[in-house]
Amino acid sequence: MESLPEGGVIIAEVAEYIVSTTITLKPNITILGQGNGRFHLGTTFKYTGTGAAFNFSKVTAGIKLANFKITTTNNSLNYQKFVGIEVNSAELVTIQDITITNAKVGIDCTASLRYIYLLKIENVFIWDCLNEGIYIRDTGQWKNGIYIAVGEVSDNGIGIRASAGQGNTIEGKASEMGRNRIGAILLEGGIWTIKGSLWIENSPYGVQVTGGNHHILGDIYCISPINILGGSVSVDTQSHVQPLQKTMIKMGLVFWFSFEEGDGLATYDRKGAAKGVFSSVPLWNSDTSVFGTTIELKNGHLSIPINKLDWTYEWTLMILAKGPNTSNLLHITSSDNLKNLIFRIYPDGTQLIVNNVFKKNFRTYPNGNATINMNWHIVSYNPRTNKLNCYSQSGQIRDSYDIVIDQTFSNPSYINVASNGAVLDDFILYNRLLSDSEIRSITQMKIPPHVKDEDYILMKSPNGSYWKQTIDDNGKESWRKL
Repeated sequence: MESLPEGGVIIAEVAEYIVSTTITLKPNITILGQGNGRFHLGTTFKYTGTGAAFNFSKVTAGIKLANFKITTTNNSLNYQKFVGIEVNSAELVTIQDITITNAKVGIDCTASLRYIYLLKIENVFIWDCLNEGIYIRDTGQWKNGIYIAVGEVSDNGIGIRASAGQGNTIEGKASEMGRNRIGAILLEGGIWTIKGSLWIENSPYGVQVTGGNHHILGDIYCISPINILGGSVSVDTQSHVQPLQKTMIKMGLVFWFSFEEGDGLATYDRKGAAKGVFSSVPLWNSDTSVFGTTIELKNGHLSIPINKLDWTYEWTLMILAKGPNTSNLLHITSSDNLKNLIFRIYPDGTQLIVNNVFKKNFRTYPNGNATINMNWHIVSYNPRTNKLNCYSQSGQIRDSYDIVIDQTFSNPSYINVASNGAVLDDFILYNRLLSDSEIRSITQMKIPPHVKDEDYILMKSPNGSYWKQTIDDNGKESWRKL
């Protein structure tokens, strides 16, 4: 580089170059590797130090790193103890077609020397890093101008971690993020847009948000959990979850109450306008909602139709709620009024009470508190195994209880939903068992799917009453009051 004071292109032939100290890049320099270092023999920089293999000087305009590999061997003393590229300063810099393996951090954006602006990280392949594949630690005085186009970022601690920056982008181009041990994408602050095509799988979480305000759009297929623990995320489409046919979402659906009415003593489910009645006026929209609306039952309860499900057969219950551990999620009473099944909110999950006797705490949130945070309470009954199973929001069975639900529950005398301070976002009931991918698809949605039966239109009259239109086999329409 010293021989190119005005800049130029350094072509690194196919070979393994041993690098013992950090290479600090000068402005207007391109380092261009040859071959394909990912799958064949290509230009490879084997770093033996514990700092950064590459970093930048204060003036960086025109720097481009392209088509080479940065690594060390698995038995080297610096294995997972170095940084592939430290972006301590960057303006008009491109990092393209770079492979980084066996580092502590693949690309670490620190802005420790100067701000980062107009940085393009494109088609990068980062594997087997101890901590982060890409870490946007700081951007300096400029907040925007960082573009990350993923090639593959897998088998790291965290795939991409962003703590700063505004108006920046993470994009997939038929790309994958898989098997990251802690999670795929962690957004701790700033404003980031994530768009596709990007496939995220086999990580404890797909996207986790703890701060900032972010935007997900495009073809993001994420089959790992999406956790919103702070900040906010807006979602343009449903394509950020594993795609399911509409018929699968609707198959076996009994109720989907979203509490969209906003006032009054009645609520109607989104599938077939089944009517639920509150015993006292709830607090409408008293809490932050995932799906748009909530109800809070300070006193009383919600009664729903009792003749829509035989509780001795298969069923899956999904309730998005929170509340004190004295609050019931669901209370089912047998036809002879002698037995009951009660599911109650508990700090680390869902509590089961049978015939007014405590039986089980299903520990689905051992590290959280379901009494103060909105969480999914997901329970299914399998009559072939005589088990109640309780699931995490990613669809994994976390706990079970052996029970035979007898015939007195085939036609219960009443079903009450939510009481004693429970706050409900959504109440969903299926007459079948759901797969783990179906559960994930529902819990990761930010926009409720279309599940309405196609043969009716629901309307509200000026006096507040609800009417349903049905169309018979001859195409004749009729209206009836609900």
